[in-house]
Amino acid sequence: RPWPSGLDFYGMRAYAPGDDVRNVVWRAYARTGSLLVREAEQGVTDKLRLLVDQDVSMHSRGPLSESFETAMRVVASVGLHHLKAGYTVTTEGNKEQIARPLRGVARDAVVLLDALAALAAARSSLLDLIARVELTISPDVEVIIVTPRLTLDAILRLRLLIDRGVSVKVVALLWDDEALDHLGQ
Repeated sequence: RPWPSGLDFYGMRAYAPGDDVRNVVWRAYARTGSLLVREAEQGVTDKLRLLVDQDVSMHSRGPLSESFETAMRVVASVGLHHLKAGYTVTTEGNKEQIARPLRGVARDAVVLLDALAALAAARSSLLDLIARVELTISPDVEVIIVTPRLTLDAILRLRLLIDRGVSVKVVALLWDDEALDHLGQ
């Protein structure tokens, strides 16, 4: 289960004015006569942003795009898993937010599945999606991108997120030989 940030014990240090009194280690004060406070380090995140590449030009062709349907199944599976684990899950598409931030409640799973069922491919690139959301993603958010193809420009934008300390994972949907070329990137 995810923990809110800052709950992992790191150590103790001397009390400084402005420190929260609830963090004072009273047993240490009783033994030493010095006020010490607990310090915590960044904990495991409990926030997930699912970025779904809806770019029609990158998905398989046909009246029913096999790669797009696979992407929806992957997003549903990952989203439901994280909701069940207690994460706050926000789902973003190329042009707009697909589902508002949802938190592990049964009805939120239905909201996510309904939003994905209504989703269609769009004429907008993964780069547009990353550019739209990159400034709203903080280092305490885990990002999972589901895409059939990464372009060099998208990879460079993702690198900027990684350099800011954001955890980024890519789910690569390989549906043709050309998509294999981008996997190494």
